[in-house]
Amino acid sequence: TAHITPQSTLGPTIKAWRIYLEDQGNSAHTVKAFTADLNLLASYLPPDRSLGKLTTTDLNGFLEWMQTGRGVPCSPKTLSRRITSLKAFFRWLHKNGVILTDPAEKVVQRTVLSPLPEVLTKKEIAALTKAADAHRRPPKPDARYSTLLTLLLSTGIKKGECLALSPAHMDLE
Repeated sequence: TAHITPQSTLGPTIKAWRIYLEDQGNSAHTVKAFTADLNLLASYLPPDRSLGKLTTTDLNGFLEWMQTGRGVPCSPKTLSRRITSLKAFFRWLHKNGVILTDPAEKVVQRTVLSPLPEVLTKKEIAALTKAADAHRRPPKPDARYSTLLTLLLSTGIKKGECLALSPAHMDLE
């Protein structure tokens, strides 16, 4: 952040923040979402607005625009993430001495609880198991469907977690 000053604008600063997020080991999805949120802020504000001139009022105006003025309302969950993005970005700038006060500190966080997932009925599980087992028989036996279904039903693993699995995650002992 040595090259970032209160006179810097959002564009180049967001690029530096992206590098910081990647260096901190954040997931590619987090980096992409957080930088997209900040790029949206940059598109909302005048292009010459410097970091040192940004206020809590500017950020609250942006969030209000996100909900009512943009023409594309965001879900409560997306709004919550965007607030988190703002808070993390400005906290990073403040912590590194780029700005004297954190304009996002007083922005109210709107936490959203994710709904509980739907639970399959015994009848649905039986139908899925039957369909998966059908793939284990000739002419082309394939146990992958049954294995995947067993993994999902036994662990409750999320779709993204399942897709991220690799052979290196298996304990073959």
